[in-house]
Amino acid sequence: MFVKHPLFKGTIILTLSGILSRFMGFFYRVFLSRAIGAEGMGLYQLVFPVYILACSITVSGIQTAISRLVSARTASVSSESGKTILLTGILLSAGLSIPVSALLFFLASPIAIWYLKSPAATDLLRLVALAIPFGAFHACADGYYLGIRNTVVPAIRQLLEQAVRFLLLLPLYYGLFPHSVPLTPLIAALILVLEECAAALFSFFALFFSLSRPGNTPFLQKIRIFLQYHHTVLYSDSAELLSVALPLTGNRVVVCLLQSLEASLLPVRLCCYGYTAAQALRIYGILTGMSLPMILFPTAVTSALCAMLLPSVSAAWASGFTVTVHRLIQKSILSCLSIGLVSSLSFLLLGKPVTVLLFRNELAGCYVQAFAFVCPLLYLNPVLFSILNGLGKSSDVFFYSLESLILRLVFLFFAVPFWGITGYFMGLFLSQLLCCFLSLRSLGKQCQL
Repeated sequence: MFVKHPLFKGTIILTLSGILSRFMGFFYRVFLSRAIGAEGMGLYQLVFPVYILACSITVSGIQTAISRLVSARTASVSSESGKTILLTGILLSAGLSIPVSALLFFLASPIAIWYLKSPAATDLLRLVALAIPFGAFHACADGYYLGIRNTVVPAIRQLLEQAVRFLLLLPLYYGLFPHSVPLTPLIAALILVLEECAAALFSFFALFFSLSRPGNTPFLQKIRIFLQYHHTVLYSDSAELLSVALPLTGNRVVVCLLQSLEASLLPVRLCCYGYTAAQALRIYGILTGMSLPMILFPTAVTSALCAMLLPSVSAAWASGFTVTVHRLIQKSILSCLSIGLVSSLSFLLLGKPVTVLLFRNELAGCYVQAFAFVCPLLYLNPVLFSILNGLGKSSDVFFYSLESLILRLVFLFFAVPFWGITGYFMGLFLSQLLCCFLSLRSLGKQCQL
């Protein structure tokens, strides 16, 4: 019961904030796509796999490791031990994020030309590089709060980001500034940087006040003492964090490399099918900037479940509560399948007219209907991966993701030039099906379900 209640409460909080955040983010995409057009959206979306790759290198594995270790230490050792994990994680992510940000900034031109095959993406890459250290900091803070099962701070941070987006976008969209600034992909990238700055600032003050409560050592003094007198703790915590984070980081870096390769190659392979470069970039923008936000809207629920499952499963498994773990797994799978099936049916029946109404694009509606068949698997697999990570099966998650992406790339290379975007959807469906099968088989062996 000690896991069930926090999981339910935390998931509800993250789900409500996630739904509101997705709602705001969705309509942000609607306004943005209308302002910069499908080709502009394609260019804007093209830099995201590189940005996500940089985030994967600098913090994604560390965030998950913080969440898992803080959860385990808070349950079995002490809350102070969890705080040292947080401070160690922040130092490690800062040591990675600042050099990676500088490299991306100065190497933006060759990356845009040789990797993304789009020189116009150079300035966008330079801008998003500035957001990486800020994103790394608030990701560490989120990992800590999720580890202690406090979902309020991550939920507020998530909503703040979306609010900053809207407060910056809407005046530009409606031309409310005295000197009109045209909305371009570059302005959209600048908005991303500013929202990450706002999120990092909020996370800093949240940590400052929560760790400086009466009876606690003040936050800044805690950091100074930690750095001066806790070298042994720093080394041991760093070793423990890295032992958990490195496999996760390696997993996500390889996955993000393949995803960014997929993103850069999709417009190229569409050109082999017969489209011009501008048409291919437009299709990519419609697919990733209009149709996918529609399809991923219900993941507000499943993403919240993923965030809470990892520390809950990890704590229950470490404590030997196998019955609780079995119950969590079964209920999570049934919930995700139910959400996926309902969403799939809804998108098949209503996806096209609603998408056309919002984005004013007929093709986006057709793609939503095509994505509908993948919905149950698309929502279930991240939850299965989160459970496996919580059980310490990070290497399994890595290999399953790798196999899935290789299958998608095979379809991208050989099917898209012959069948166009249909070949992409075929590869996506089969790769998600493979992931689901492998994950369920692993869970069955691990937990004897």
